[in-house]
Amino acid sequence: MTGKIARKSNLGRTVGVGLGAIVLLPIGLISGFTFDVSGVLVLLSRLPAGAVDPWALAGTLGAGAETTGIVSAAAFGLAASSVAGVALAYLAAFFMPHRGTRPERGNGMRRKMFILPHERITPEKEAGIRSCLSFLSQRRRDIHSIVLVGSAAYGADVNGSDIDVVVICGDRGHEAVLEIVCERELAESLQGEQERKYEYTVLSASQAEEQFRMASPFAQSIRHGVVLADDGYLRSLFNAGHPQRPGRQYVMTALSDTITVQYYGSLEALKKERKERRCSDSCCVKRKGYAGLSPLNLMAKTAMRMLYVTLPSRGYVPLTKSDVVEFVRDAYGEDEARAAGQAVSILRNDTASLSYPDEKLLKRFAGKLFEEILGIVGMKRDVVALLKDAARMIRGDYRNLENRHFRACVL
Repeated sequence: MTGKIARKSNLGRTVGVGLGAIVLLPIGLISGFTFDVSGVLVLLSRLPAGAVDPWALAGTLGAGAETTGIVSAAAFGLAASSVAGVALAYLAAFFMPHRGTRPERGNGMRRKMFILPHERITPEKEAGIRSCLSFLSQRRRDIHSIVLVGSAAYGADVNGSDIDVVVICGDRGHEAVLEIVCERELAESLQGEQERKYEYTVLSASQAEEQFRMASPFAQSIRHGVVLADDGYLRSLFNAGHPQRPGRQYVMTALSDTITVQYYGSLEALKKERKERRCSDSCCVKRKGYAGLSPLNLMAKTAMRMLYVTLPSRGYVPLTKSDVVEFVRDAYGEDEARAAGQAVSILRNDTASLSYPDEKLLKRFAGKLFEEILGIVGMKRDVVALLKDAARMIRGDYRNLENRHFRACVL
């Protein structure tokens, strides 16, 4: 608020000075010419006869009076109008709405985080989801919180959307809850195609707290989700004063765990298939039944993961995949929004292919995001080592890996 008032005060002061020069200076001129004559006549009436030439003195005094009147009136006008402008600016700062919350396109770091408004899920849908989650009651004593996140939490889900559920457990009961969730997922897969697919994320209390300390977008999803059950744990977690914007630790964790190898791997797979099919800009358009390149699911998933790094760094908090597309349009442009929309469509519909021109658009956008993330963390020694290890992973050179996460994947 202080910075906003200061900006409006400076503007008010500038406008006030301008008004003082334009409006009140003529008043000073008129008053100077009017009242200097009266003052000179009064002074002349008090002089002894013959002391000086009255007309010469009258001219001198008149010029001085005019100058004094002009300067005094101008100075008073500038000061008064400046004070008035500042006062009006302060009033405007308090009573006028501030429109600077939404991040501007292409703008980097923003102080405030922007979240699109969403309505809460209807009571009927919430009751149906609660019924499907009743199997968790057998381990209720081990569970702190159950939170519905994503598009289903706001009734914004569409055909193909998953129902995303976060379960936060005590550290001791984490394994037990994971076990019953895995059993549930296995049973659902054996039953065949489900009308709505449930995606479960089971966190221990320490894992949840780590997400909030890193200010990950997943923590924002929990904060703004629909709480289906809680023993008071979430209240203490929300009030702990964690940062709102992801820091370097979160970006490095995302790079090493879910982005770097997947990004390089999808590029290699696409390059290999493109070479085998001898693709060109028109090969996927002219030939009927030619669906296009297939290993795009990983590329789409990696692009979305990168957007959950770059968008929060720019001041956006996406709570749904639709939010991601809207924010990309605002931050990057229309072509990039189309690429993000393609990624969302691939993930929602489990699309295995895309035309060659659209694949190039998605790949170019993913490369742009990858470079932006590297710019956020800086090309320091640990980042360079991470990129080298990712390249070794793609080549199958597992013996020389230095990153412990990569070693754990292959050893």
